[in-house]
Amino acid sequence: MAAQYFDVIIVGAGQGGVTVATELHRQGFEGSIAILSSESIQPYELPPLSKGFFSGEQSYADITFKGQDFWDDSPITLKLNSRVIEVDAKTKSLTTEAGETFSYDRLVWATGGRARMLPLPGHELAGVHTVRRLEDALALKSIAETANSAVIIGGGYIGLEAASALRKKSLDVTVIEVQDRLLGRVTSPEISEYFHQLHTSHGVRVLLNTGVAEIVGAADVVSGVRLASGELIDADLVIIGVGIIPNIDALEKAGASTSNGVNVDEFCRTSLPDVWAIGDIASHHNRFAGRTMRVESVNNATAQAKTVVSDLLGTPVPYDTVPWFWSNQYDVKLKTVGILSDDVQVIIRGSIDLHEFSAIYLRNGELVAMDCVNRPKDFVEGRKMLAGSVKLDPAVLCDINRPLRSAILEPIS
Repeated sequence: MAAQYFDVIIVGAGQGGVTVATELHRQGFEGSIAILSSESIQPYELPPLSKGFFSGEQSYADITFKGQDFWDDSPITLKLNSRVIEVDAKTKSLTTEAGETFSYDRLVWATGGRARMLPLPGHELAGVHTVRRLEDALALKSIAETANSAVIIGGGYIGLEAASALRKKSLDVTVIEVQDRLLGRVTSPEISEYFHQLHTSHGVRVLLNTGVAEIVGAADVVSGVRLASGELIDADLVIIGVGIIPNIDALEKAGASTSNGVNVDEFCRTSLPDVWAIGDIASHHNRFAGRTMRVESVNNATAQAKTVVSDLLGTPVPYDTVPWFWSNQYDVKLKTVGILSDDVQVIIRGSIDLHEFSAIYLRNGELVAMDCVNRPKDFVEGRKMLAGSVKLDPAVLCDINRPLRSAILEPIS
């Protein structure tokens, strides 16, 4: 069978992939566009899986990018059940797991990542899940309806959002973290301690500096988690939330330069001709961090998608977007902007006790990042300021009666 040809093929139907396709169409691209999705259902948003969808506040219809009518009527071809396993950059061709072949003029790799599974004894038991795909969230919601207890391995945002959702369903919840604080890789000790206390106050047992020896069960169904100390914690449900592995195998085999992701330039171009990579998998130099890194967030995927679209349309605009992220836990809405580093001064603006404050991070007086807890105005102002470079007056920052921008001492750029 002859290969199916499209001018632009997008591999991956997440935030980045769908944005590339829809933006190309919206901006008048006249060539053929195809999205190859590894899943069997129409594209949907990932963040709600551990937030509103898991808690029951959102339905499947709420989290889909577009309704079925859009895909039925759109000139964009959506190919489901099309996991790409081979890329030939020389012939510009792709092969899927099902044996279908496609050829392209330009290729966008937007495959995201798969949940990292710990190789623990018992990880294959029924009732042990990650939270990365809709099927994961559906299974978790089903089990949670009858479960009494849950253990979450991993104290990152996914684990804590899941803990919040499960406590709302009145399950006994234990969070196990191997490091000495929650969110240790992504935020400051002050914010880590705040969320530790928040979850403890809602009845979650939080275990730090704690390793897991095995997941135990009976009749192939999970019944508990045994700690490295020997303690056994009962669990009808176990969630593993310890990060993702970028889905880059096929592109790496094709010869793409990689380093904890696919290496891309400021236009998201890979080392392969006419191949771009975006989103969770794209390892890029981020000026806000001052280093090469991957950024796992919706806003990053969307911004990089728009960068690729500008390049495909012949009007390239380099990627240079302020990173931001959000997390909803209980009645707390956290919005983070910028990339935190170790060598910062921490200014607390507002009241931690009243759950309405911002942690503002300065390096030599310059704003580098913010964590805003139930302070959306601070987030909006901080995001605007981080687009440039500004030095701030710590004394003014502490005065919540004054707008954040009034703390600017001098613009650096």
